[in-house]
Amino acid sequence: MAPNIQKSDPASGTRKRTASHLPAFDTIQAVQHLKDAGFGEKQAMIMVETLRDVQSELATKSNLERTEGALRGDMEKMETGIRGDMEKMETGIRGDMEKMEAGIRSDMEKMEAGIRSGMEKMEAGIRSDMEKMEFNLRADTMALRNEMNDRFATLYWHLLLGASVMTGILGTLITLTGAR
Repeated sequence: MAPNIQKSDPASGTRKRTASHLPAFDTIQAVQHLKDAGFGEKQAMIMVETLRDVQSELATKSNLERTEGALRGDMEKMETGIRGDMEKMETGIRGDMEKMEAGIRSDMEKMEAGIRSGMEKMEAGIRSDMEKMEFNLRADTMALRNEMNDRFATLYWHLLLGASVMTGILGTLITLTGAR
C-alpha cells in the first residue's frame, strides 16, 4: 500500500502528489509528538513536512534492486558491445597483419629474384671473362709452341749445318792426315 505524499515544487509554490514505496509516515502522530516535545504548531508542521520530503527522496530496497537490475543489464549490454568491438578490432588487426605478412613475403620474393638475377649476371660475366682468359691462354700457348717449334727448327738446321761443316772438316782432316 503506497501512500500519496505531497512534494513541494519550489518553482510554482505548489505541492504535487507522488507515489512512493516507502512505509507509511503518520504525519498527524509526528506533529503531535513534536508538539508534546515543546514545538509550536507551525514549527511541528514544518518539521513534519520537511521529514516527509526527505523520506520521499530515500531509496527503498525495491528501488535499489530495480536500479541494480537495470545497471546489471546496462553493464551486460556494454560488455557485449565491448566484446563485439574487441572481436572486430582483433579481426581487423589479424587482417592487417596478414596483409603486412603478404607484403613482406612479396618484397622478399622480389629481393630474392633480384639477387638471383644479379648473381646470374655476375656468373655470366665471370664465365665470359674466364672464356676470354682461356682463349688468350690458348693463343699464348700456341704462340709459344710455334715460337719453340721455330727455334727448334732453327736449332735443328744449325745443328745439321754444323754437322755438315764438321763432317766436311773431319773429312778434310782425314784426307790430310792420310796423305802423309
